[in-house]
Amino acid sequence: MSALLSKTTLPPTLLTVAILLGAAACGGSTTAQSQSPAQSQSPAQSQPSPHRRGQPGTSGLLAAVSGHTLQVQGGGGQTAVTYNTATTFTATVAGTAADVTVGSCVLVRDGGMPGAASPAGGATSVATSVAVTPAVKGACVRGKDGAPTQRRRAASGASAGPSAPAGSRRSRATTTYGKVLSRSGTGFVVQATGAPSDGSSVTITTASTTSYSKRAPGNATALVVGRCVTVRGPADSAGAVTARSISVRPASNGQCSGAGGTGG
Repeated sequence: MSALLSKTTLPPTLLTVAILLGAAACGGSTTAQSQSPAQSQSPAQSQPSPHRRGQPGTSGLLAAVSGHTLQVQGGGGQTAVTYNTATTFTATVAGTAADVTVGSCVLVRDGGMPGAASPAGGATSVATSVAVTPAVKGACVRGKDGAPTQRRRAASGASAGPSAPAGSRRSRATTTYGKVLSRSGTGFVVQATGAPSDGSSVTITTASTTSYSKRAPGNATALVVGRCVTVRGPADSAGAVTARSISVRPASNGQCSGAGGTGG
C-alpha cells in the first residue's frame, strides 16, 4: 500500500521541480533584458563633452580684423578670436643689448656658429637674435606670458648667420630658451629650459650683428593683419576663442614659426 502511495505522490513532486526551474529561467531572461538598455547607453557616456574638446588658445598669423573679432590662421586651420575690455595685450618691439638683464628670460636663435669656449665647460653658441621676455614669478616657464611652448629645437633650413671661421666646425642652428644667469662683455649665460640642455648652462656669445627684441605692454592697436599672435583663453564647442591675453609679434617672411613662440 505504501508503494502505491509513493507512486501517486511522485508526479506532483516532479511537476513542482519543473515549475521552479521554469520560473528561474524566466527570471534570468528578465534580468538580461533589464540590463540591455544600460549597456546600450555606455557609448553615449564615453563621448567627451564640448568643453573638454575646447583648446586653451591659439597661435598663428593674423588674417583679418573686424571690430573685436580676429581671424587667426595656424595649425592648418583658421580660428575666430574675440577680445574685450578685460583682455590684456603685449607686443614685441625692438630692443637693445641693455634689455638682457640677469633674471630675465630670453629666446635665443643662433646661426650654428661655434662660440668662445665656456669656462664652465657648457655648450656655447653665437646669437643671431635675442628676444627678451619678463620672468613669471621669478621663473622662465614655457607657455606663460606668450613664452614659446616648443622645447629647444634644431632650426629647419640654412642659417642666415655669418660663416664659420676656417678650420672650425659648424654646428646646427638651434633655439635656446631660459633665464639669464650672468652677463659679460661678450654675451651672457642662460640656464636653459627644455631638452636637450634642460637645466644646463649655455653660454651665448653676441656680436654686432645680433638683433634684439623685447616684450612690452600693448593695446589693440597692435592687432595688424600680417603679424603673428599668441592668444590665451577658453574655446567654445565650435572652437572660437575668447581671449584673456593676446601677444603680438612681427612675422618672418610672412610666416609665424613655433606655436606660442616669441619669434617669427
